[in-house]
Amino acid sequence: MKHMEALNNGLKAWERVLLRDGIEEHVGNLKRWPTRIGTMLLSKRIHFKERLQLTLFVLANKCPPTVYVKWLLRRGMLRDVSARNHIKSIILGHKTGKLEADGRTAYVIDATLPNGDEAKGKVMPVYTPSFAYDPLEHHYWDDAVDMLMKNVMSDSESEPEPELNVFVPLDTLRPPASTGPYYALADEAEIEVEAMTR
Repeated sequence: MKHMEALNNGLKAWERVLLRDGIEEHVGNLKRWPTRIGTMLLSKRIHFKERLQLTLFVLANKCPPTVYVKWLLRRGMLRDVSARNHIKSIILGHKTGKLEADGRTAYVIDATLPNGDEAKGKVMPVYTPSFAYDPLEHHYWDDAVDMLMKNVMSDSESEPEPELNVFVPLDTLRPPASTGPYYALADEAEIEVEAMTR
């Protein structure tokens, strides 16, 4: 666990935001993940076997494919077209039910059994969600595949915005004596604020 914490501490600010607000929001806190899987997620590159294991885990734990692909692409974790094609085939296998039909399994953090009982921390089949068969919902998988094939995130997600955990009303900011823009520091992010003149 200490190794994974060290890797997590080595992440850039935007990576921590993407991890927290993307991956962890859907899958759960990284501290609850199997160490081996968490280490793969925080690695610089993942190879064939790791790509399969990590992708099965993330999909089985209900992370939208677009969020996962955004993480992989933004961090440069896929070295070439064959790596992107491999992820593409796993995502399409999830969409079509092939992973389930092939008996693929993954550790599921908050699993429930068919009768509704909690099956916490169980190795379960990688089920295809029922909404995958709804033509209006296919965009999750299709968008992820498009992102992989273009090797870019969607236009609306090209650059993560820095997150500020502090709300500062603009009318409370005081510009310096000069009339130019000035900077305020809040949670590791510098924001440029136009000097307000009244």
